[in-house]
Amino acid sequence: MKPIKLKNWSVSYSNPDAYSAPELMGVVLCGNVYGHTRFLDGVYVKTSPVIKLEGKVFFTKSGSQYILEDVDPEYEQAYPNAKERIFKSLKEKSSWKNKTSRISKSE
Repeated sequence: MKPIKLKNWSVSYSNPDAYSAPELMGVVLCGNVYGHTRFLDGVYVKTSPVIKLEGKVFFTKSGSQYILEDVDPEYEQAYPNAKERIFKSLKEKSSWKNKTSRISKSE
């Protein structure tokens, strides 16, 4: 599957219900898609929660794969270095999940 390009993107969070623990809230990407099989190029979408990051490709719960292009200028102004920050955040989250799953399995 060829990754979908996401331009003018920002980051949001999914919230399954009003009383979800913070670690259960998934990262979702918002922006204009290009190369998606279900949407016209340039349509604004909100992805399903990101479940993993491999290299520069974001995999979502629905099975889609995204590559981030240009960040939304207002989002970048509010959160400088947004692209680097999302990569770092997801890598740290993945590392944390791996550590906690190993602890749970050993108990």
